[in-house]
Amino acid sequence: MTGLGFTCDELQALAEKWSDEGLWNDILWLSLQFWEASDKSERTMRWHHLVMAVGNFKRQAGRRLHPPRIAPAELSTFRPRSDTLEIPGAGFRLAREALPSWSQLQHFLPGAGVPTTTTLLAALWPDRHHILDWRVLAAAVALTLGTPGPGQLVQPTEERSVPPTMEAYDLTRVLLLGVADECHVPLVTVERALYQLTLPVTGKGRNWQQYADALRRQLPRPASSDRSGGDPNDEQDIPPAAP
Repeated sequence: MTGLGFTCDELQALAEKWSDEGLWNDILWLSLQFWEASDKSERTMRWHHLVMAVGNFKRQAGRRLHPPRIAPAELSTFRPRSDTLEIPGAGFRLAREALPSWSQLQHFLPGAGVPTTTTLLAALWPDRHHILDWRVLAAAVALTLGTPGPGQLVQPTEERSVPPTMEAYDLTRVLLLGVADECHVPLVTVERALYQLTLPVTGKGRNWQQYADALRRQLPRPASSDRSGGDPNDEQDIPPAAP
């Protein structure tokens, strides 16, 4: 049993339902091109391409553009060159493990909320960062009620929503990294499992404990072959009123 209250097999079965028609692999490929840029002008241009692709990825599903695939079929992750990097035109260094620099990145990109900012972090360091949208956060909070993790952000009987913030991301990231290590899977697998788990469940009219119970009832049989999938939601999607 993982820190999320379900098994590694259940987690894997959930994650296998996720699909974005290859957009994420293309983002990873663009990130790799940015890391490998050899001069300042090339690096700036590749940063621009990466940021625009990330912005497209976090648009509402019906408005997302699907250009021709550019990533090699085998690309699913890569090893970044460094734990820090200079953001073109920003005047600061972004650090893989420093929350203040993540907030600086968000402020440097007008219009970017936490979901878009964490998507960019996940593109730059895919083994250490994940996307935090309201679905992933709601699942993490509900499944860890009464623990020192994201569940501490609410009381089980509350019905208020919890917006994605960098502080919530910091808590959730620790949890998801631990589960990924426990199950010997990539971090993105845990993120996608939580996203998928929320798709059939509404929080409206439920407190957090009731929402958690409803999520657990959706846990799949590991042998399931249903690959109905789900698209990564835009940060403009409004979380249910409760939670």
